[in-house]
Amino acid sequence: MLNLDVKKLLLREIPSTLAIDGHSFTILRTFGSTPLNSLTLPTVNLKVIGEGTPFYRSFDDGHIFNNTLNIYQNTYTCTLRYTVAATDKVISASQSIKYLNGVNSYVLAGVPVKDIVSIPTFVKDVDYKLNNDRDEIEWIGNKPSANANFTVTYNWINSGLYISHQLLDYLMKDVRGRVFDLLSTYKINVVKSKGVVDISDIYANDALSAFSFDIVITYPFTWTTSILSEDAVTATQIDLDLYVNEINVGTISK
Repeated sequence: MLNLDVKKLLLREIPSTLAIDGHSFTILRTFGSTPLNSLTLPTVNLKVIGEGTPFYRSFDDGHIFNNTLNIYQNTYTCTLRYTVAATDKVISASQSIKYLNGVNSYVLAGVPVKDIVSIPTFVKDVDYKLNNDRDEIEWIGNKPSANANFTVTYNWINSGLYISHQLLDYLMKDVRGRVFDLLSTYKINVVKSKGVVDISDIYANDALSAFSFDIVITYPFTWTTSILSEDAVTATQIDLDLYVNEINVGTISK
């Protein structure tokens, strides 16, 4: 079984925030099975696949009836599966623009624009409007003075696909580099990394974009047993009952 301290480290080293296009996103970090259909924050889930628990006692221990502590160690393999998921996010922004005489269309930095909230002293849909492509403001009535700055407050949509891609790119580089350097003290080795898989289609939320990637590792596991003499009384006789057609026909003793 993978060391609990290693699991804690892996979860802790997933970023809690990440700046994407100048906006800081809070990242939900989860471990194990996590439902993603109703997430509200960009999410990174870590799942450990194929970690086994060694047999702590077996018949192979029969020769160690010595009332002492016995220490065992073996190397095991498991898969770390990282899943990154995000939905579209509406982001509020303000942008200062210089009005140029005779120029009535101005591109906004955050696109696509959901809606324009305000421009001080001007009236929406009377003096200005959002164009059909949802990426520019158009002046249609009263206008600012030439070379005067006007400030547009608006909401724009950052797509879940873009957010998840940016988070995925950061995470893959960070895990394969810095994070596994931290794990070297636990004698963990990377066997191989598997490519990214788009798993968006398996979720019912059409606005959700989700991707996963796997890293196969080997890790040492140490466990102990203490076999007491009273746990290992040697049998002096074994009796076997013989049945034919569910009728007892005799007993063999050895």
